[in-house]
Amino acid sequence: LEGQSCSSADWAHPSADEFHLGATVHDRVGNLKTLEVGPVFRDAEGPLIEWHFLQPDYQDPKGRAWFRKSGAELQIAVKDGLSGVNRLEWRVEGQTWQVLDQRQIRVTTPISLRAWDRVDNQTTMSVALLIDADAPEIAVSENGQPLKVDWLNPVPAAARVSLAFSDAGCGVAERILRVYPANRSPDGAPSLTFPAGEARILVITGKGPRYQLHSQPSEDRDWIYFERAGVYWIEITAVDYLGNRKKSDFGFWVGDYGMVAP
Repeated sequence: LEGQSCSSADWAHPSADEFHLGATVHDRVGNLKTLEVGPVFRDAEGPLIEWHFLQPDYQDPKGRAWFRKSGAELQIAVKDGLSGVNRLEWRVEGQTWQVLDQRQIRVTTPISLRAWDRVDNQTTMSVALLIDADAPEIAVSENGQPLKVDWLNPVPAAARVSLAFSDAGCGVAERILRVYPANRSPDGAPSLTFPAGEARILVITGKGPRYQLHSQPSEDRDWIYFERAGVYWIEITAVDYLGNRKKSDFGFWVGDYGMVAP
């Protein structure tokens, strides 16, 4: 081995990933023959598998592709710079491996890919199909107590009502709050939209139907602050990055409004 010393026992298993092999044979009268073989490469790793979905409905900051419904075009590339690619296989969970000749397929469920090189190294990879057809969730509470949807909820004067938005899929993209008086439609009522990633305090001033809305940054979570006592209805909408939306209406009986609260 060029640049190395080794015994006859380990000459075929060198530590180098690339080496030149040579042998010299002498006969009994001094004639010699030299044979050189090289370079010789050791391939101890499986092929490189790369894949990506074509035209996802949404791609998040981590590069993950999301879809509104099942069924997506998957493009696959397999590379091996040493011994070369032997074959590519795929399977759905619970089924056997099958040879995959195409490099673009349509998938309707998560799959696994397996690639072999010419010296039987392999690489296995899972491909998740991320589908989100569900709207975000909206939770409203005051002093730790959850408030009811489509209900007139009594809250103290100057209370800060906490809003919580969650989405188990691609994430909440925006929150829309619309304030309107009792016995009125929310259509055309004053509204504010909060983009994702910003905790805000919604401050409500004025009297219905001419409410005035403005917002300010919040250190921890989304809040609603009522500047004055009264009865308010707020339509709260949460929209995820795929356009799935949830809309809920909450009534608020704020402070002593001169009547008996329900």
